[in-house]
Amino acid sequence: MLGSIILVQAQRRKQIFSRKFAKATEASVKIQKVWRGFWVQLQLQLDLLDIIAVQSLMRRKAAMTLRRVETNAIYVLLRGIRCFLARQRAQRRRRAVFARLRDHNSAIACQVSQETLSSIF
Repeated sequence: MLGSIILVQAQRRKQIFSRKFAKATEASVKIQKVWRGFWVQLQLQLDLLDIIAVQSLMRRKAAMTLRRVETNAIYVLLRGIRCFLARQRAQRRRRAVFARLRDHNSAIACQVSQETLSSIF
């Protein structure tokens, strides 16, 4: 009889241990599940931050390149305008010089013709 009591106690202890072990196992699985979910979310957030940082750098580089291209285009236009204006000024100067020469030549021609007329008469 004592042997049967010990056997019943052992089985009861085994059942209690099995229940406690099952609860502990279930709790540890839940903890692992929560931890893995947290870790995955954290990794996702860090990956997103990395992606955002790379996108920001690429956008900045693209903006700087576009600005450089636009600035170079503006400089090309300004050089062209300055050359055009310089050519116009040079043409105006040439015209003014030629007009002065023409006036001077016509004045000389008038003097010569007056001198020849006065020497004839």
